[in-house]
Amino acid sequence: MTDISQSTVADEELLVPDTNNVIVFENSVEAQLIEQIQKNLLVPILVNSLIAIIVVFVMRDEISARYLALWLCSVIGLNFGRYYLFKDQLTETDTIEKKVRWIQRFNVSTAVMGILWGASGILFFADQAIHLQVFLAFVLGGLTAGTVFTYSPWPTTYYCFVVPVALPLAFRFFYEFTELSFFMGFLVLVFAVSASLLMLSFHKSLKTTIRLQVDRSKLVVDLEEANEAKSRFLSSMSHELRTPLNAILGFSQLMENNPEEPLTKAQQNGVNHILNGGYHLLDLINQVLDLEKINRGQIALMIEPLELSVVLNECIDIVEPMAYDKDVSVTANIGDVKMVNSDRTRLKQILLNLISNGIKYNRIGGSVTVDCEESSYNTIQITVSDTGDGIAEEKQNELFVPFNRLGRENSGIEGTGVGLAITKRLLESMGSEISFRSSEGEGSTFWFDLPIISN
Repeated sequence: MTDISQSTVADEELLVPDTNNVIVFENSVEAQLIEQIQKNLLVPILVNSLIAIIVVFVMRDEISARYLALWLCSVIGLNFGRYYLFKDQLTETDTIEKKVRWIQRFNVSTAVMGILWGASGILFFADQAIHLQVFLAFVLGGLTAGTVFTYSPWPTTYYCFVVPVALPLAFRFFYEFTELSFFMGFLVLVFAVSASLLMLSFHKSLKTTIRLQVDRSKLVVDLEEANEAKSRFLSSMSHELRTPLNAILGFSQLMENNPEEPLTKAQQNGVNHILNGGYHLLDLINQVLDLEKINRGQIALMIEPLELSVVLNECIDIVEPMAYDKDVSVTANIGDVKMVNSDRTRLKQILLNLISNGIKYNRIGGSVTVDCEESSYNTIQITVSDTGDGIAEEKQNELFVPFNRLGRENSGIEGTGVGLAITKRLLESMGSEISFRSSEGEGSTFWFDLPIISN
């Protein structure tokens, strides 16, 4: 009863959302949005100052030079003051609280800048020059459009600028109370609202993109931690399993070869089963650890000149007893054998995996053939073909997936489903790749290339 309760409580705890992680996630998104504002400080300030100079130049004959000079100095002074004040205040390591305080202070300066531009909509409104009124509306509308991109990461910043810019000009048009000015004021408001909607759309897209980036970064960290935990587990597991397994194999061998107490036939069969199962389990442990080391890049390769015929003959000698038991012939067509560059131990492992698979999954009286032919780009192509059952087309895309035996788990043929995955990764680590073709009921062919050493 106690166990069930504890289990239920544990399950309920797993279902409770981790609010701390959610808060950290949201803070990270907000922090990057604020950083986007800081990164885009200089360009809008330069453009803003340049437009202010153009406005003063165009309005010089209609507006008092004193007003224009005072307004221009205020705009340029505030622009560059904001830049030098806010450009280096934030770093990526700052807390979200510091970044929020930064954006709040920046918003105040942005609102002051918006008020200055909004004042131009009233102070520089040329009563008798409709073309200058249109020009002013065009300038302020352009500034509004520009802030859609620069301030969309933080909508409050956008509103701090656009509202004091657009409303005074719209009010000034409405104040004229003519048909044309009324529609001009209405268009200013429509443009400001449309720009705001466009800004919100940009903000949503940018926030979604940053969310995905943060989520991906978090996922990468989680995967790395999980991978590290898996590696520690496998390392510990190998030690814990090998110690008792070596004891089992050792005592089984002592029982099998004890001349003073010979085993009966039944006992001998039992010991053989123990040994076969033990060696199979030891092979599984070794292959799992091998695959893990390859995935982590911990396999040290010793690339050296090798005589391919010597390595291949050694492999055939090793698999000969297996081939004899399965009644499968193994032949090698070496031809004009070349010296190749490869790691001797790993090349043997690759060849043994391919040849032994060809034997295990073959038919009685079948064959395995190894061909070596010089191919393009100064390489030699090694091909291993068998006359076995082949691989169904719908399962071929799963061939190199670790621990996937393609439905042959209950076939009675020993295997781990790791050999081909190891073969593929070893070849990739040596700068090569493995290819194959297979037809169900006709057999399979695997091939890969190795660099030739020129004489």
